[in-house]
Amino acid sequence: MAKAAPFAFARDAYSTSVCDALRNHDFEALETLRDGPVSEYLAELVVAYATLDDWATKDLVLHLIQDCADDRARDVMVDALDSPTPDSRAIAICSLRSDFSLFDSFLVNGLVDGGRVDAAIAAYRA
Repeated sequence: MAKAAPFAFARDAYSTSVCDALRNHDFEALETLRDGPVSEYLAELVVAYATLDDWATKDLVLHLIQDCADDRARDVMVDALDSPTPDSRAIAICSLRSDFSLFDSFLVNGLVDGGRVDAAIAAYRA
């Protein structure tokens, strides 16, 4: 059984909204919150991510921090290469390659193709 999400770093309205959205697995709220000051909370998000054991919540954290071009997110991105969700693996490899234009190469009929993502991950790991 998964542990309760350790999102206890709320200290203002934005971070409270982030913590609530992560606890409630509210993807739509997180999508909106990506436009906020995510990088100000990156350290707390990375620490929280490291304590998680369920991919559903890990994928949400990854989605929230995907726009943070910051070395502090690297461990999250490396771990996310093993996500069961192709979209999350695609975000992770694009981040690690510092090339989000790769994302379009993973799309087939508008959906992320897991095989294409996995080939890019294999090349990265080689």
